[in-house]
Amino acid sequence: MPHPILSQLLRALGATPPSIDASATLSVLELTDRPRLSRRVRLRFDHRSSTHLLCAPERVLLLNESAADIVLACSGLRTVEQIARYVACGAAVGLVTPDVHEFLNELWYRHFIDLMRPAWGRPS
Repeated sequence: MPHPILSQLLRALGATPPSIDASATLSVLELTDRPRLSRRVRLRFDHRSSTHLLCAPERVLLLNESAADIVLACSGLRTVEQIARYVACGAAVGLVTPDVHEFLNELWYRHFIDLMRPAWGRPS
C-alpha cells in the first residue's frame, strides 16, 4: 500500500494509487535536478474553491495542499532533495522524499515541469 502522502498526490494528478506500479515507472528525476514549471504552464489560485490550479494548454490539475506546496517550490532554484526537505517541515525527510520524487516525476512525464540539470550532470 502506498504512503498516504503519495496517495493524495496521485489523486491530485487524477491517478489512482493501485494503478501505478513503482517497478514499471521510469524514474527520470535525480535528487540533484532543479525542477521548474514549463513555459506553457501557470499556477493559479482559485478564490472561489480555495484551491491551486496547475493550468496548461487544454489541461487543468486541481492541486491539494501538499501538491501545491511542492509545485510552489519548483522555481528552478531548489533541487528535488531541497524541495523534499522544505515540504517535510521537520517530519522524517526519508519518508517524504520518495513521495515528492514520484510526484515530480509524474509532473515531468505529463510535461508540467522542466528539469534544470547541473552542468556536471549533463552528458557530453
